[in-house]
Amino acid sequence: MKLREGTVEYIEQPAEGAENTLAWRFTLRQLSVLDDGRYSWARDQVERWVEAQTGVASARYLDKGSKPNEEEMKSFNLFFSGLVWAHVHSTLKSIQSRLVNAETLVAVGEWEECPVPEWWASPDGFLMDTDPVLIAELERVAIQVNPTFDLLRDDSKKKYGVKRSSGPKKA
Repeated sequence: MKLREGTVEYIEQPAEGAENTLAWRFTLRQLSVLDDGRYSWARDQVERWVEAQTGVASARYLDKGSKPNEEEMKSFNLFFSGLVWAHVHSTLKSIQSRLVNAETLVAVGEWEECPVPEWWASPDGFLMDTDPVLIAELERVAIQVNPTFDLLRDDSKKKYGVKRSSGPKKA
């Protein structure tokens, strides 16, 4: 049985006066057993990242037996955002890019495989340096191919940003 896959195409906002801009295609897939292990590793990284950012250990903000204080709620919200990175990180199969004409959006080149951007190696870089529209669409497709996750919803389509993604929309 083949794992489910979904794609997101994203076009960067061109620099002022630029003739071309970059188009990106991200392929995400259903979590395999190996990917599930990658997700567990990434989730652990998120817990350490939140503790480094806030000084609050995960045992405090993930404890279901007590009412969280304001500091714990802020930590939990940061943790929840970090889970988006963990989910996308573990389901990402490939990244491709090509040049497109900034005015017509017609392809100027062919799709080429790309490495994962350096800033995506941590939740901090991914959440701080990636277009929030792209993050939301990556997470929507990651949820679509892995329906047990439900962290963010898609609510935007613009000329620059997410152009197309596969599969039916959530209601």
